[in-house]
Amino acid sequence: MQPRELVLYLTSKCNLKCNFCARQRSDFIKHPDMTLKQVKEMITKFPTVQGVCLAGFGEPLLLPELPEIVSYLKSRNIYIGLITNGLLLDHFPDVADMCDYVSVSLNSAAGEEYSETTGANKFEKVIENIKLTTKFHSSVYLSFVMGQFNKDKYVDYIRLSETLGVKMVHLHNLLPHGDMEYFNANILREPLERIHSTVEYSLPTVVPETHPSNCQSPFMSLGIDGDGNISGCRRVDMPQKENGKFMSLNYSSDTYLNKIRNRVQTNTDICKHCFGNVVG
Repeated sequence: MQPRELVLYLTSKCNLKCNFCARQRSDFIKHPDMTLKQVKEMITKFPTVQGVCLAGFGEPLLLPELPEIVSYLKSRNIYIGLITNGLLLDHFPDVADMCDYVSVSLNSAAGEEYSETTGANKFEKVIENIKLTTKFHSSVYLSFVMGQFNKDKYVDYIRLSETLGVKMVHLHNLLPHGDMEYFNANILREPLERIHSTVEYSLPTVVPETHPSNCQSPFMSLGIDGDGNISGCRRVDMPQKENGKFMSLNYSSDTYLNKIRNRVQTNTDICKHCFGNVVG
């Protein structure tokens, strides 16, 4: 058993302050920027990797070596996904063009909501960048975090997405990134799939899967941050020092990863709070 996918937590830097993000926690642990050298070491160690998601609790387009990293991954015929808040897409069209998909975390349908959510008056700028990117890229997605705070706005999100030329919209629930009081107060416990029966739309819309016990994250994926720390979970667990380092990892028999595999299969602990389990 070897990883087929890497989720790279490229940087802890961000140009927004989204009110639901783990970065706003006082105990959020920052990690250094990832380097091209590290990425080359990862691909050398795990030659089975077929896809890489450029993400993390920060904005990937703020990473100085991102163009070189994307170019390297492309040279290795690796499938690349970029998750971004979209503010800098106009500065990096070549990076976006090299990625197989670009997913913009928009989380709002209007300027006032965007400012309240992100702490920045940049809604029109992001909309312009989305439109710009769809002119040369055929796989641009939008995503919206859903919760009690915006559960009545999903129609607005879909309608806006239909006007922007994107390929798909992803509506997903909150994840329990530490502040369980906030999570429990805002998690949607009613099925988001009601959208499919109550709204007419022309755009493919993705809602959380119904069976998280089928999660394959710890069996085929690996998260890595700029310190080389690992995670066996794509959604909830961020890489941490106590999980171990990728350079010394035996993927198939690692104690930490086996613990996560058992957690997924028995649907215990934090997996119960994953958006695929709480609502579906």
